[in-house]
Amino acid sequence: MKICIITNYIDRGYVNELLILNNLTSTLNLQQKDIYSVSDVNLSYSVNKNYTHVLVLLDFKITSLLSITPFLDNISIPKIFVVDTIPEIHKDIDIDVLNHYNFKSNSTYNYLSKNSQNLLYNNYADALIFYSNLDFDVFAKHYEISDKKKVTIIPPSLGKEESIVFNSTFFKSNNNIGFNGIPSFNNGFGHLIGSLASLPDYSLNIYGKHGRSPFTTQPLINNATSVHPNIHFKGQLRNSSNFYKNNHIYANIGIYNSFDLPTLYSMINGMVPIISPNLPISEFLPNYPFISNCDYNEIIKTIKQIKNTSDVDLKDILHKEVNNIKFLNDNFLKEKYYFFLNSL
Repeated sequence: MKICIITNYIDRGYVNELLILNNLTSTLNLQQKDIYSVSDVNLSYSVNKNYTHVLVLLDFKITSLLSITPFLDNISIPKIFVVDTIPEIHKDIDIDVLNHYNFKSNSTYNYLSKNSQNLLYNNYADALIFYSNLDFDVFAKHYEISDKKKVTIIPPSLGKEESIVFNSTFFKSNNNIGFNGIPSFNNGFGHLIGSLASLPDYSLNIYGKHGRSPFTTQPLINNATSVHPNIHFKGQLRNSSNFYKNNHIYANIGIYNSFDLPTLYSMINGMVPIISPNLPISEFLPNYPFISNCDYNEIIKTIKQIKNTSDVDLKDILHKEVNNIKFLNDNFLKEKYYFFLNSL
């Protein structure tokens, strides 16, 4: 078996998506030459000649099938689509935000229509992989695919099993809350910023990029940093060790988003995440105590709950949860990929 990846992530500058892509190449022992841009149709001949299976990872902000189908039409080997998120939900959130804040603009979330999405999955995907059961359940509510199409759940890897060990070195109780990703409304920042405004003793340190919808994200963060002295936008994260050492709580309190690797890495390295039950990673931490809905009062309540938990108990909680996600390792997940691909 020889696997490659075709994607439109290249040069997008995302945080979590590129981290997942990089980890996937490591899990499957791929090299940079095994990743192909879907925009270069000529490369499709190399894919057919040199590989037995192709994984298709597509950013959901595709506006035309013509940007990807010429490449896919030429592929004669099995095409397995890895589906991480549903664009309709992102657009619904964007519309709600625009209406709530009286923005005089239509949604900037342009994407394939539901009919086109159905056509893409039914006509081009030989099988589908999802990161969680929650992702598949949401997908099934929006799209209709053939019952004969094979589907499986394979979450992203956190790396080698020996590296998935709780590291208490960076653990340090303080009032700093960190985040690395897209500080958007769908990631809960509309509510999180309001909570921090009521907790002046806490600081929110935001790393990452404005993401797919800068029209709403940039005003949100620019206003927050100018009005609230305890909210800071730091730009792209350059030093993960300093991030883990300087921040005590990790904020992942979204309304809807994909499987978030930075949250789990923060837990491994001594930060205490607040996690929304709406998000896929909550499925893999069923007994984690610091779960919060994307709600102003719930967020404040959970932050205070962490504050009132002793360091000894916090370390014990993190240690147990990291042990529970040790199965998210390269060897175990590689076997899952190979078993599934061999079944096609």
